[in-house]
Amino acid sequence: MGKRIYLDQVVLYKELDTILSELPVGSMDAFEISGDRLKYIGFRSFTSKSYPEFDVCDGLLEQTFDMIICEQIFEHLLYPHRAAKKIFSNVEAKRVFPEHDSVLAKDSQLSC
Repeated sequence: MGKRIYLDQVVLYKELDTILSELPVGSMDAFEISGDRLKYIGFRSFTSKSYPEFDVCDGLLEQTFDMIICEQIFEHLLYPHRAAKKIFSNVEAKRVFPEHDSVLAKDSQLSC
């Protein structure tokens, strides 16, 4: 059996690619949480960290970014709005905050 493809990811990636195609990514600093799918898109700088190196519930980043990408993160959090508030404080000029997971899953593992 090959790698599973989920419809929600197909739609998410298509929409995110549309958003990115309309932005001046070459002049933007990006941070991706728990992934690096977008590192080759041509950002001025790209940083990626995953749990436990970066705990979205616990810490703030040392710098600000033009874009912070969170895919498939918030459904694992008990209090996703708290994590979003922390992450949003690290977005320079409040330009873009793409995220498609806005519903808390019943099997949440982390609390913040």
